[in-house]
Amino acid sequence: MPIAKKFRSQRHETATSSLSTAVAQLVTDASWFRDNTQLVLPKGRLADYRNDLERQFMITIIDEQDTVRLIGSPVVIIDVRNWLTAKGIVID
Repeated sequence: MPIAKKFRSQRHETATSSLSTAVAQLVTDASWFRDNTQLVLPKGRLADYRNDLERQFMITIIDEQDTVRLIGSPVVIIDVRNWLTAKGIVID
């Protein structure tokens, strides 16, 4: 096998193996998915910002007994976290 072809084959195998490992970890690690797709805040912390959040971000807001759960894609949750932090809202 020519060296260039062998190198490409090894790179492909390495990339495929790394991707398979990452996907397996993502699928089996529910806590990663949960932590990166939602924020949970005490109920009163969003009072002044709820309407703005719903207008600016594609998220679902669920009211629970003592908390509010913000659910969205990992990218959106990062943006929501940054937006809330810029407003002075502490996220535990």
